[in-house]
Amino acid sequence: MYIALKWDHLIGAHFVSWIVVECSAVGEKFGLPQALPPRRDAAYFVDPETAEQDAKAFAEYKNAEVTTTPSDYSPYLSDHHGYCHYQWDHTYLEELVKHAVLYWEDGQHRKPAPVRDDIAYFVCPDASEQDSRFFAQYKLEQAERQVA
Repeated sequence: MYIALKWDHLIGAHFVSWIVVECSAVGEKFGLPQALPPRRDAAYFVDPETAEQDAKAFAEYKNAEVTTTPSDYSPYLSDHHGYCHYQWDHTYLEELVKHAVLYWEDGQHRKPAPVRDDIAYFVCPDASEQDSRFFAQYKLEQAERQVA
């Protein structure tokens, strides 16, 4: 099973807000939920405004045991902004992070200057590409609903 949990450690707290963990069950430890072993991290969500909702949606997707591969998609909400998944291409954390999803824009939409902000990191060696592709599509659909 997959569970979305608020990141509750000092280490990494400056950028990780929520985490999705694959685990055998969920228990309680010191009054808070805990993913029980065997367990492994699946994804880290870093946008403080949407991390909780994003992590819960991703855990729901993983628990649904969807067997279809997310389709190709356009990373554009317009010609100048959108969401995109990509293979992690840095030596920093390369043993951990396999794929990521970023929000990008030219500074004419949500942000006052051009940005490429990572919003989630996917770490499962066997599923990170499919997971990140799903998540980019999910974020695009959420953004389109907000505009409509």
